[in-house]
Amino acid sequence: MKKFLNQTTVNVITLGGLGLIALSALTTPSRPNNGFSSKKAHIEFDTQTNSNRFLDHEFARLRHCADSYVRGFQFHPSARSAWICQDVVPVYNSPDEWEE
Repeated sequence: MKKFLNQTTVNVITLGGLGLIALSALTTPSRPNNGFSSKKAHIEFDTQTNSNRFLDHEFARLRHCADSYVRGFQFHPSARSAWICQDVVPVYNSPDEWEE
């Protein structure tokens, strides 16, 4: 066994392993395709997903601020977090009664 593990053999195995690692790193895409037909479709999906997350966040913020107002709580105007519910305005009439 000692006769096969000389320095040249170890160097060849090490360089071959590094070559395979480099080859797999270069050929593997940085972002998997995930079944999309093109990169443009993937970008459009990401954009739509981000828009949906933003909308979900805004609706959750509206719901929690309105719930706090109903329970009688609100941020103090000089508090650091007062901006969170600053643009939530209570509406006392139904949407059918709104003026156009």
